Amino acid sequence: MDDSQYDYDLEPLSFLTVGTQGPPGQRTFYLQAAQGAQVVSLEFEKQQAMALAVGLRRLLANIEDEAPGAVSKREAARGNLDLLQPVAPAFRIGSLGIGVDEAQAHVFLVVRALAPEDEPAQTARFVASIEQALALVEHIPKVVEKGRPECPACGEPMDPAGHRCPRRNGHAKVEPEAGG
Repeated sequence: MDDSQYDYDLEPLSFLTVGTQGPPGQRTFYLQAAQGAQVVSLEFEKQQAMALAVGLRRLLANIEDEAPGAVSKREAARGNLDLLQPVAPAFRIGSLGIGVDEAQAHVFLVVRALAPEDEPAQTARFVASIEQALALVEHIPKVVEKGRPECPACGEPMDPAGHRCPRRNGHAKVEPEAGG
């Protein structure tokens, strides 16, 4: 066992993805990373997944602004981004930070578990390539979009049986669009 300050310290990553399990409306989101045979799956919320995509997009844009070509000359990592099975979550994410080592072209994800204030929280550090970060920026919105369609009036998720929209005072039932 190494003397890392993290419970899970994977560098470099051989695999990085965001995925879900369960039907729309009951999906559980996971951030999953692997280094060789070691796979770490962490539960988190849909909003955290989208925030990760937005944060990575901004981080990569900042890198490109400071060093033109550092990102734009790279392509997103390709391959299957489905969750590796079986998914056994190590913990639920409470906070997630991102950073970069521009010299090494690495993106850092530092994750802290959701835990009571009086208890130590588990932590993880994942070191990804720029190409893996680009792949996540493309992949996360696709994963999120596979959920329930949003109401055009209020933006809340709609169940397959319909939706009583609060913007319409619950009086008008909004039906999900076919194929959504």
